[in-house]
Amino acid sequence: MMPDFLSIVSLKRLTNLAWGARLNLFIGLILAIIASVIAYYCAELIGPELFAIGPYGDTWFDSDVAAYYKTIANHQDSTLHKRTYKHPLLSLAFCLPIYLLQAIHVPSLVAVRIVIAGIAAVWLVSLFGCLRLMGCRLLEAVLLSLLGLLSAAGLFWLTVLESFGLGSIGLIWALALVALAETRRLAGGWGVVISLATLSITVTNWIFGLVAVALAYTWKQMIWVNGVALLIFGVLVGAQQRLFGSALPLSIPTKELRYFLSAEAGGPWNVIRAFVCHTIVMPAIQVIQHPRTGLPMMTVQFSAPGAGHGWGAIAVGLWLGLVTLGLWQLFTLKAHRQLRLMIGISLLGQLGLHLVYTGRETFLYSLHFLPFWLGLVALGGLDTKHYLRRRLFITLLIALLITGGINNLTQFAEARAFYHGAYPVDIETEPKA
Repeated sequence: MMPDFLSIVSLKRLTNLAWGARLNLFIGLILAIIASVIAYYCAELIGPELFAIGPYGDTWFDSDVAAYYKTIANHQDSTLHKRTYKHPLLSLAFCLPIYLLQAIHVPSLVAVRIVIAGIAAVWLVSLFGCLRLMGCRLLEAVLLSLLGLLSAAGLFWLTVLESFGLGSIGLIWALALVALAETRRLAGGWGVVISLATLSITVTNWIFGLVAVALAYTWKQMIWVNGVALLIFGVLVGAQQRLFGSALPLSIPTKELRYFLSAEAGGPWNVIRAFVCHTIVMPAIQVIQHPRTGLPMMTVQFSAPGAGHGWGAIAVGLWLGLVTLGLWQLFTLKAHRQLRLMIGISLLGQLGLHLVYTGRETFLYSLHFLPFWLGLVALGGLDTKHYLRRRLFITLLIALLITGGINNLTQFAEARAFYHGAYPVDIETEPKA
């Protein structure tokens, strides 16, 4: 009787696991469709004016959206492929899919929007999978995933042609690697993929890939994993330079030094509040004169958290409440030591990096902060022993999703209107504090 009973128990457990896997795949597919539709629709809403480098270069929060489109329009001969000095394999990862779509006669704008939608879909599915690997229940994982998509960082950077979506995917995978390593012994190939993914799109992201590999493997495995990743990286760099002759090798040009401790960011306080609050809740958008081009430029660097909309102020309060719960769990949770280390080190590392490499607009890099902020908040829902705390966590999360979503969609509509002449005639030469 005992073997038969054990067989029944084992079969039931396998059936439950299979059902859970199918449910996760189904939810992941739904999220991918939602992300791709929203990203494509929002990219279409902004319109082609965003890509006009003459009148609108650098206007989308000091980003390189128009420059990237010019790179694609000029194909392999564009000198703008030299951006690979800080985005090492971006031309391969970004331009090649668009060129392939163009080769089958897909119009350039449509090809760009398809790739934007694809990146958004992969990003959201990766985030959902990471949260499930962390131990989040299905409800919390879905809510946090939707919060990521409708956050200021998600809504404003997953809908335009920029490197941050691909870079953020690598960071999500790094967090997922550590979560996975807590429950099983990993093959070295997973670490190779993570090390390569974080290095390939934005060079500073490799810091967090290295941290993830160090937490997931022994030091001997870490050396082997990163060594193999660098070998593959070198081969891909060579292939990229053959395809795009102007692509530069990895380097730090002297022009990048002007962004170190730049006074244009307004000091540490502006960096910190943008890092903590603007990543999730979009504040009032100001239009100022770009210091280099003289063109009108949207910025939130000097905007107060939640400013400009009543829903925004409420959303900031809800967000800070969730951050407080997450920080409490970061220091008191007994389980998930490696994961908590990864989240804590990464948040401090991102903040430290951008207090030094300040640039002009901290919000520009917010999609790189977002996975670790959501990881921190997710810790607040991992404690299964406190029923009231979980109820509070879910209540705050749903309320933030509603208020933050309304606020961010409203601000997105204002940003879209910028490209249809709806910005002040007298552009501010200095931002308002």
